[in-house]
Amino acid sequence: MRFAAMRCAWAACRERLVPSNERGHRVHATRPIAASTAGRLSVIATRAVLREGLAYGVASALSLGVDLGVLFALVRVGVPAAPASAIGYAAGLVIHYLLAIRLVFAHRRFRSTVGFELGLYAVTGVAGLLMTVAIVAAGQRLGFSLAFAKGVAVLASFVVVYLVRRALMFSAPRKRPGRGDG
Repeated sequence: MRFAAMRCAWAACRERLVPSNERGHRVHATRPIAASTAGRLSVIATRAVLREGLAYGVASALSLGVDLGVLFALVRVGVPAAPASAIGYAAGLVIHYLLAIRLVFAHRRFRSTVGFELGLYAVTGVAGLLMTVAIVAAGQRLGFSLAFAKGVAVLASFVVVYLVRRALMFSAPRKRPGRGDG
């Protein structure tokens, strides 16, 4: 019975997707099929990006824990706050990079040149840091509380750095038409 119901559902679907012309001949309607497929692929891609973004958030939280742990441990043993902060930030950055390449991103464009990849990762991290400083400074000048300005800065830099890293370093290579694809 299940198979018969599936056949009926498929036939009804085919009627909508493959209409007949005025003579009753089937006309292949590639647009509705393509739009439907594109819609499904879009939903799948959106879910994958959300899942990846969530994993990136977890990696960020863990690396922030390392950053803060190193910072406070170094300050406790007498290292001044500024260098301790830089060392903590670097430690957090390395941990974040390792988590990202192992658990977050499926594709790596620079797998064969890990030094370059880590350097680019650090540059995007510093860009996020500079963005955070600029947003906090602007928020303070506009009269917002430090907590609010920092919250906006963290959210903005998190999203921008994630998207930049994903686009530059961790997206699948695009296939070039006409290059031996078939």
